[in-house]
Amino acid sequence: MTAGLCVLAAGPASAGRSIKEPKAVKQAAKRLKKAEQQAALKEVGLEKTCSRSMLKTKEIQGVRCRLALHQAASKKHAPTTVAGIEARLEAAKQALSAAETVHGYAPLLRKPGLARHKFEAHKQACATVLDAYDDIKALPNTVADAVLKAKARALTGAGDAFNVYTAACECTKSSLSLAGPARASQEENGALQGILTSRGCLVNREKLKSSRSGPSGFSSGKANAIAKQNSDANVLLDYAKARDIGLDRCRSKYISTGGQVDKVGKLERCVCEEVKRWRFPKKRGRDDITLQLPVSGKLVSAQLIVTGNGKVKECGPLSGTAIP
Repeated sequence: MTAGLCVLAAGPASAGRSIKEPKAVKQAAKRLKKAEQQAALKEVGLEKTCSRSMLKTKEIQGVRCRLALHQAASKKHAPTTVAGIEARLEAAKQALSAAETVHGYAPLLRKPGLARHKFEAHKQACATVLDAYDDIKALPNTVADAVLKAKARALTGAGDAFNVYTAACECTKSSLSLAGPARASQEENGALQGILTSRGCLVNREKLKSSRSGPSGFSSGKANAIAKQNSDANVLLDYAKARDIGLDRCRSKYISTGGQVDKVGKLERCVCEEVKRWRFPKKRGRDDITLQLPVSGKLVSAQLIVTGNGKVKECGPLSGTAIP
């Protein structure tokens, strides 16, 4: 994997028949003592799930178990030195690689519960990335200059460094895109949405560049003021982008490779059935918002009306240059 962020959204072309597990994840158990393994699994509620045999299996449940151990092993490297930061970034890169392959996993024989297992394993992979971001960002300004510079590179991706902030946000958005097929609960959806909101993942970072104070761009009061300039509509569209993979089924059925739509009514029904399952971010006192949801780039969009409590009140019609 390159130093930059890999693309997590997996379409039919990138679907994998097997999970290509990174070496660091496969061998995570070797970096932990027996007691550390047990403590790590207990911390994430997997002590009963991850038996000795499960830890060795190539099934996706086994991958999830090893990802939990990988998370624990990564946290043994305190990011208080340059070497410590680099070790955490490398662990995050390996976890992100695992998240990508889990997201695209599409075996020929789909066993019951696969969507749920993918969702849980993907979230576990992202946990290591989130840990790295949170711990590096929390470093005090009293550490050595070399550490501060390494922190700045990690949080901004400067000098072709691995951008752990972007990785944490995109990994979580990718988990959210798996929530629908996994029939995730409102609490699970809300937790992922909370991760995105609390870490500023839905904020337009370009608007913050001129007002950065420190490497993360979120350490001054100016950031909050600029963040408020993002309209409610943009926040809702950002959420929709995170769930866009759920529309793949509709696109593959009713939009040709040339981008033309033949069965407009069926495409509209398919899109609306999907988006009405979504729960957009809530905001007390917010009026209904009308959105143009991109379905196929600029070729097709669907009009949505989203209420203040995040429900899709109305869906349709479709519009765009590909609509006859």
